[in-house]
Amino acid sequence: MSEDAVRIDRTRDEVADVPAYDPELVDQHVFYDRLYMHYVHAPFWTAGYVAPRFPYRH
Repeated sequence: MSEDAVRIDRTRDEVADVPAYDPELVDQHVFYDRLYMHYVHAPFWTAGYVAPRFPYRH
């Protein structure tokens, strides 16, 4: 593995199916809500959020 490689604990399909980012969205929270729901994580701005533990697996 080269130093440029990045490893994540997600499948290729999970990454490919991420909601598309649209910089023209008036409400960016819509994008972030969809993104967090896609990866099944609570958004950092919600009550009760706990930061993921290293090495960031769920």
